[in-house]
Amino acid sequence: MKPELQITNRTRYDDIAIHILVNFAFDTVHKVWPVTTVSTLKIKVTNTKRGWGGYAYVNGLGRDAEGFHVCVRVGSPEYFKTPKRISYDHKWRDMPEMYLNDWRECVVYIAAHEFGHTAGRSGRKSGEMGTEFAGQDAVDLYRKQRSEVDGRIEDRIRTRDTRTSETEQRRLSRAAFAKSAAGRLQKSEKMLAYWERRAKIAHNKIKRYRRSVSALRKSAAREQESKTITLPAPLEKAANSTPQS
Repeated sequence: MKPELQITNRTRYDDIAIHILVNFAFDTVHKVWPVTTVSTLKIKVTNTKRGWGGYAYVNGLGRDAEGFHVCVRVGSPEYFKTPKRISYDHKWRDMPEMYLNDWRECVVYIAAHEFGHTAGRSGRKSGEMGTEFAGQDAVDLYRKQRSEVDGRIEDRIRTRDTRTSETEQRRLSRAAFAKSAAGRLQKSEKMLAYWERRAKIAHNKIKRYRRSVSALRKSAAREQESKTITLPAPLEKAANSTPQS
């Protein structure tokens, strides 16, 4: 079962392009080396001055200080004005080499390489050899399907931008109407109706509480009268007389 990819894009590149390219790289690796140790894989894609870079935790069982399993670093478009050679031969001489033509190929390559580690390939020579080939295979497949993948990216960007433009036009239209005389009249009519309703409610409450106060005053007066006890005349005389010896 494919884990859920939670991708955080911190690069200069469009979110849609990054998400599609990272998912493409993952699907390429996942078909060969399934990632089964985690249900959610957190990935961050960041800028770098070095051209490319990245890291991942083997089997996805570790996370960095921010909680990410995988980090993909990609350089600026200017860095890829000419094809860039990428290889581990600085560490192991017989490692494969690859030339990357632009930043999109770089994203696919580095992401596929790091996903190989999350699928269980170690950071030793045998593991790095396998992840290097995984990166090359992903880039080769991307080059074959580039027109389709890039077309999907452009379509989604165009759709998003169209929706954003329409939303902005509606917002500007509402703002312009609100500033016009018709817009101010509409607002004033709404506020007038609102306060007229409040005034009616207040008038009814005043009438209600006037009736309540009048009734409670009468009730309080009756209560006060009932507390004043007057004795009958004979009993009063007997109470005031002194006993005879």
